[in-house]
Amino acid sequence: SSPVLEEPKSLRGRLVARSKSFYRSGNSRSKSRDRSIKSNDGQLSVSRRSSILTQMRRKKEPSFDDEEKQSLTGRLPKYEFLTESDKERGSLKAGHRWWHAVFILSLVSFLACIITLWAPYPIGARMPSSEVAKTPWSNGCIGVETCICPRETICADDLLSMIFLTIARASAWFDYPLYMLLFLSKCSNLNNFLQTTAARVWINFSDSHKVHSLFGCIVAIETTSHSFFHLLRWARRSNDIQLLWTTKTGITGLIAFSLTPLIALPMAVPFLKKRMKFEWRKALHYLAIAWAAALMCHAPQRIFWLIGMPLFVYAADYIVGCLFKC
Repeated sequence: SSPVLEEPKSLRGRLVARSKSFYRSGNSRSKSRDRSIKSNDGQLSVSRRSSILTQMRRKKEPSFDDEEKQSLTGRLPKYEFLTESDKERGSLKAGHRWWHAVFILSLVSFLACIITLWAPYPIGARMPSSEVAKTPWSNGCIGVETCICPRETICADDLLSMIFLTIARASAWFDYPLYMLLFLSKCSNLNNFLQTTAARVWINFSDSHKVHSLFGCIVAIETTSHSFFHLLRWARRSNDIQLLWTTKTGITGLIAFSLTPLIALPMAVPFLKKRMKFEWRKALHYLAIAWAAALMCHAPQRIFWLIGMPLFVYAADYIVGCLFKC
């Protein structure tokens, strides 16, 4: 007969004895489970059976590191909020993409360009062939009764030239609101101030960098399109290609077209971003000031104010920031 073990009288002894009994019962259950697996799955390979047994033991017996991690996560505070960005919540209307309204203004500007080109004179620039023949830069419309030829640099006296002129000018007019936002979005001091006002209910001024990047890519593409179709139109007409270096419109357009890839590509193309230092890319990006100055002199009418006013606000904001830092 097996001797009967007396239960220890002390509390510590009772706890130790109970833990030993639990451990023995757990081991006996795991051994019986292992034997059942071996008997039922005799067809499995040895490596497969050993992996199954190892997984079961790991699930049954958690390591000390896992227990320690669980205990620590219960005691330590959580700091996930430090990695969260509050830019999208800067507006009281969550997820409100205010900059979509800018494209509505661009569409209005695009339609205005179409009207001012194709509407009859004096509403638009389309004139009869007899009136065009009186100008010193054309002998009249070719193949059509009316054409667009208000001045030498935008004279299109046949149908294909008028189509090229429409594409070139419409791409520039579509970009007019984007030109303004390119510089206003980088006025850091002004945007920080406006973010504290009631205007942030409609406009998230803290997310201006995303807007600047998006509009910059669009402007770069359409600046290239604008220049390409103007050059294509000038190449079709005799001696018009010389307007590229003999007129103020051609020279300033050539400057802006040459600066565009230096400004946009290092900031937008991942291949260049990985291989160029940020200081070099930022220095090239400041060529946008010379780019804007060239556009101010490019056309004789509205573009001077559309580019000049945002550029002046950007310069004033930069100077104010430097003064307060000093």
